[in-house]
Amino acid sequence: MLKKVIIIALVMSMLTTVIFAGPVFSVSKQKGGIVPCLLGVFDTRMGYIANERAVNVDLIEVLMVFIPIIRLYTMYVGYSKAKSIEGCCIGFGGLTTANMLDKTKGRKNEWFMSPALSWTGCLPLYAGIMYIMETMGGKTWSEIVVKEKLAK
Repeated sequence: MLKKVIIIALVMSMLTTVIFAGPVFSVSKQKGGIVPCLLGVFDTRMGYIANERAVNVDLIEVLMVFIPIIRLYTMYVGYSKAKSIEGCCIGFGGLTTANMLDKTKGRKNEWFMSPALSWTGCLPLYAGIMYIMETMGGKTWSEIVVKEKLAK
């Protein structure tokens, strides 16, 4: 019985650390270049946001790279914010994206990179190339919201 209590306490402490931890590192404002492009590893919208302001990368976003099952949590957050299946599919992109779905709609590129369309070989490749070109070129999230009319 004592072993079960200790194991449950250890698991709960690990989960609490993941959920409530502060940022692992911060990225100052960029204007294009390789840094915003590389932030796409953690979240699809993070590179665009880094082009307009400083960005904090949380522990849960870092762990998603190594433990893919955590993406289920971001899909749930996206679904709860968007109140539709769109949020579930686009929430797969990362926690920052999932948390923004109550204020903005999803982009076509985010749909192309979602698991719903990942079986189509060329769409994720196209979306990845577009992401690299846009973030390295200095495009900001505010510009995308205005140009593509993503505000809700």
